[in-house]
Amino acid sequence: MIDIPIEAVETTAIRITVIPQDSNWVGIEEIETYYVPITAKEDYVVTSIKVDGTDVLAQFDEDTKSLDVDAEAGEITAEATNNASVTVLEAVNGAAKIIFLPENADEAKKQEYTVNFKKAATEESSLIAASDEHVDLLTAKAKEGATVTFQAQKGYTFAKTPVILKSADSSATGIEVTEENGVYSFIMPAYGVTVSGDTKAIAYAITYLLGGGTVSGNPATYTIEDRAFTLKNPVKEGYAFLGWTSDTVSDPQIRMTVLTGTTGNLVFAANWRLGTTYTITFDSMGGSEVEAQKVPIDSAFITEPESPVRRGYTFAGWYSDEELTKLWSFAEDTAITDMTLYAKWTESPVKVNTEMPVYYLEQPFNMPGNINVTVNEETFNTNVSWNQEDLAALLAAEEVGAYEVRGVLAGLEDREITVKVTASPDGIVYFVDNGAASFTAKAELMMAANKGNREECCLRSGL
Repeated sequence: MIDIPIEAVETTAIRITVIPQDSNWVGIEEIETYYVPITAKEDYVVTSIKVDGTDVLAQFDEDTKSLDVDAEAGEITAEATNNASVTVLEAVNGAAKIIFLPENADEAKKQEYTVNFKKAATEESSLIAASDEHVDLLTAKAKEGATVTFQAQKGYTFAKTPVILKSADSSATGIEVTEENGVYSFIMPAYGVTVSGDTKAIAYAITYLLGGGTVSGNPATYTIEDRAFTLKNPVKEGYAFLGWTSDTVSDPQIRMTVLTGTTGNLVFAANWRLGTTYTITFDSMGGSEVEAQKVPIDSAFITEPESPVRRGYTFAGWYSDEELTKLWSFAEDTAITDMTLYAKWTESPVKVNTEMPVYYLEQPFNMPGNINVTVNEETFNTNVSWNQEDLAALLAAEEVGAYEVRGVLAGLEDREITVKVTASPDGIVYFVDNGAASFTAKAELMMAANKGNREECCLRSGL
């Protein structure tokens, strides 16, 4: 055996390569290692800080650890002992930072040195403010000599050309302000400034194209701050009003509302149909058909029709919107155009008359494909599709119980129902003691599932 000494090193891995010579063979029978666990070092010494290759460490102020260099910039490198980390940060406004941290990353022993390049350009930005909340500044600060632009927010304009004040004392600066297409600009001085000028909401025009009709009470102008308002509808002899349209609304709207925050001049056009009656149609939403009505424009009251019917549902009234949020009152509401009323329905309870079969554990089992139900006093048969996941859970049952199975009824617009199916062992013969007060729920299920095996006697059942 040959002993091969290995020089001690601070490492976590050693690679040993054995190369055979000529016809000899080689092998490793035993490796013995002796090591000392390595721990991160907590101390270090800064050995050099170089600017453009010249070591300047000795020139740093001992108290502030800073050094002024008579240059615009320079390349900085640094070193320290004991694997300490060295970070050189790029100069900001002429000041570069060199940060040292021990190998164990103890922040308490961090050292920070600063190199100040005295000839570096240090342009500072000054803040810009506005005295009116409806002014949009494109930047919040700028350097001296920069062009600053601003404008009134959408829907507003300046009452007069704004002026630039010194922010420190609100004194006049005399800085010229120019304007082009509503955008203002000025040249930034070497101090903070405030844009001073009152804004006002723009009054936009509203134009009505009535097509021979008349209307009163609609505004001729509006502003971005006005509360939302709905246009009053016009009238025209011998015509039925169909609704308003605009540049952005192509389908006639009976209720045309201008919302708060709208901007720009508006144009609304009235749409008409020749005739002295409104056509009222009824959408029964799946129920029986209801005949349309012609309603005189001068009265506009709709006659309440006979309620439609729909198998499995209860009629819940007529509504003027498809979302069924606005219930129509035939005694109080009047038509103001051709319109459709929509039927609302609520589901009626379904009673399943067919007795569900018992699932006898681990025996063949099928649910009925057709069942008898009663709804709204109507009794009829309907095909049913049973939920396969529920059936799988039932057939996997290992204990006595009542298991829910969902089904979809073809004769009720695919309405979903839920029935309970008993899972029980088969062939249970039981005895009923007429004096027994009660049985457990599971016992009741097994008794019901095996009711043909019941015998009367005076013995108390053990179920």
